[in-house]
Amino acid sequence: MRAVRLGVALSFVSATALAQPTAGAPPEPTPPEQPAPPDVVAPVVTPPAIPAKKIIIVGKVINAFGKPVRGAVLTIEGSPTIAPAKTDKFGAYRIDDVPVGSTIVVDHEGYQTGLGTATGAAMDDIVLL
Repeated sequence: MRAVRLGVALSFVSATALAQPTAGAPPEPTPPEQPAPPDVVAPVVTPPAIPAKKIIIVGKVINAFGKPVRGAVLTIEGSPTIAPAKTDKFGAYRIDDVPVGSTIVVDHEGYQTGLGTATGAAMDDIVLL
């Protein structure tokens, strides 16, 4: 049996060399640049605010003994456009256009500040201590 020797020549080429055009070959055409897509901004739509239901509140301010407190000043917290009210000699008051759920602040010299919540037109008595 005879042994036959086969000669094989291998050469290695880097990937960078493959990407470069060979000498004398026309350059490959460059693809046209695509314009960047415009920024798409969705409009922000805010639904109109639903105004709070407004009521007229009436009630009385009394002391711990159930006696009317004359001259107590009532304000609506967070609503500077609503004019303060003052109690009469019977401790009675009336405030128009009060948003439902508002806090009523009651002040009078010699008493601790009283608080109430506007839940309906007829208010429970507000007791100052």
